[in-house]
Amino acid sequence: MVVFFTIEGGNISVIPEVLLIKEFKELWDRDKAVNKDSAYLDFAFIYHTMDLRSPYRSYTADERDDVVAKDIYGKKHKKDNLIEDARKKYIELNRSKSALLLEDTYNAVDKLREYFQEVSLTKKDKNGKPIYSSKDLVSNMKAISDVIKSLKSLEKEVEKEKIEEFAIRGGGEKGVFEDADAS
Repeated sequence: MVVFFTIEGGNISVIPEVLLIKEFKELWDRDKAVNKDSAYLDFAFIYHTMDLRSPYRSYTADERDDVVAKDIYGKKHKKDNLIEDARKKYIELNRSKSALLLEDTYNAVDKLREYFQEVSLTKKDKNGKPIYSSKDLVSNMKAISDVIKSLKSLEKEVEKEKIEEFAIRGGGEKGVFEDADAS
């Protein structure tokens, strides 16, 4: 995982190397202002919609774009090809296999939430039989604690992976025996 942006004093900072990447350089260059406020807003939008550390992660992917756009730009965000290309590149460069798996898990949890929001023990099919059974609902509710534990465990593993990778980038080298799963 790569740290592209950092938040310092309520403002987003860009790691200079990011501007060597075509998709981010194009966003930077299109902002002709000296202070680059527009580019920084675009980078903040990318960070808050795509980064696993963003406080907006609790929103579903569909909701997140609109909420972040309103908070960052003050309005609904129009699709922008340069921003979309930069978001794709951000994911490509910033996600390990485990981080991608964590993102997929978040999406699955969103679908579980939708299931629990839709369940109605009074809904019946065309033959008058209940669509949802109370037994299945209770069973699913009991399983949620296991889902939460698994999600938290995966989050910790991904965070640990990020910390290890950041430490290595900071100047160290990973030794042959540092991976627990290395043979």
